[in-house]
Amino acid sequence: MTPKNFLPLLSPILQHLLGSVGGCGCLLVVLFHLYNRIVILRQQHHLRIVRGDTPQKPQSAPLRPPPPRRAHEPIHNFRPDGTTELPSQPASCDADSEGPTCYICFEAGPDESGQPLRRDCSCRGDSAGFAHLSCIVGYAERMSQKLYDDGNMNKFSVPWNCCTCCHQEYQNELIADLADQFMRFVEKKYPGDRTCKLDALYLKVFILCDKKKWKEAEEVSKQILSIIEEMKAEAPSLPRKIQLIEANNYINIGRILVFEGTKESAKAAVVNFEKCRDIYKAVGLTDGVLYAEAEIAEVKSKYAGCKVNDAKVLEKQRELYKFYVEKYGQEAAVTIQSGMALAKVLRNENHTIDAERLLTKLLPITKRVHGPGHNDTQQVESALQHLKVRKVTIEVEGEQTYFQALRYEEHGMKCVIQGPVTEPRNIQEETEATVTSDDFSFLLGTPITCHGLDDSPELNGRVGDLRAWDNETDSYRVHFEDNTLEPSWVKRRNLLICFELPDE
Repeated sequence: MTPKNFLPLLSPILQHLLGSVGGCGCLLVVLFHLYNRIVILRQQHHLRIVRGDTPQKPQSAPLRPPPPRRAHEPIHNFRPDGTTELPSQPASCDADSEGPTCYICFEAGPDESGQPLRRDCSCRGDSAGFAHLSCIVGYAERMSQKLYDDGNMNKFSVPWNCCTCCHQEYQNELIADLADQFMRFVEKKYPGDRTCKLDALYLKVFILCDKKKWKEAEEVSKQILSIIEEMKAEAPSLPRKIQLIEANNYINIGRILVFEGTKESAKAAVVNFEKCRDIYKAVGLTDGVLYAEAEIAEVKSKYAGCKVNDAKVLEKQRELYKFYVEKYGQEAAVTIQSGMALAKVLRNENHTIDAERLLTKLLPITKRVHGPGHNDTQQVESALQHLKVRKVTIEVEGEQTYFQALRYEEHGMKCVIQGPVTEPRNIQEETEATVTSDDFSFLLGTPITCHGLDDSPELNGRVGDLRAWDNETDSYRVHFEDNTLEPSWVKRRNLLICFELPDE
């Protein structure tokens, strides 16, 4: 029951108590009636907002887009630090609601064209955040037109890619449909305005990259550059927003070139990332500079054959994640995505313990921010589950075959394994078996504990991960989680798989 329904029922009771409590009872009745009136006025104000009668005044936060994501990361659109001041409690969040209704038109079921209610953001629950696509488009058109008329072009695209309820970005097919509708709106309403067109093209190219439609993404990126070159010819000094679009577009082009997978295309990608970095430096966007440098380091290390080692890539990713945590906080969407990217690099560099710790920390955060069904949450959960699988190799018919180690028996002398593990994995076809600990080899990155070290007893029970292997001595280079301990070469017989990391 809402306050509006509850208070009228409570008022007669308070009036009955008036005789016994005197002036205090009278004061309580007045206060409750006043609060009831405030609730009604707030609901009327919200109704005017969502129906477009009274457009809201956006916040005055400066434009600061987080850097664009990598191709493997969740969609991350061009958006400012703050969002427009949108309703924090839509009508569809009412606890009395018998199922989802559109928070804009308040109707349940399909719209007039037969399109169903949709929700693909960070809203959760049985009723919050649902809306018809046509209603979202209508609301976005009114808001963008109001922003345009007010000269607030920094936030012109926000109503098209950001949910008005949870203030997080739309995703999947919903954002793709909205990007198409945004382009149609701009072409119809502002056909000659290049800034508006750049906004629409900018959102479109991210959707295409997310769907790995690289050819189409390349064409849109070329359109963006062409428009910007026209603007430069007329006025060499571009507005900051246009400079940011240009910088991020170079990131898009670089990602497209990386996808080609050749050394020549990788070198061309580095050139585009460097252009992006230089623009970020010129406008003073520190996180953009860090992001571009991380991209440059990774491409040089893996594709271009330049003198950049993997440690440099990891250093840049750590620096970027630390910056986001300090600047935006751990619960910012961009921080979560940066943490996911860092965990991926950590895993690739065999820093499995650090990666698992980081993902374990990120999972409850993204569940709290986005909900369990969001892309980011599912990707963090999937990556964490993958990291927790302890794989080993066993020689089968002359070939090294992957198995999953499940547990030790007989004080570590034997190990229960399951497999063979294939990609994609088919657990139904796998079988369990018990083998001796000498029958398998560890994979690099495997978390382990040391035991039976007579010469270095201080290392017994210590947790670390494996970074290198020496075939001649059958020893592994162990980097311990305790940074005060120096890495050590430890023979395989003195290592046990750490199936569950100890509490920090």
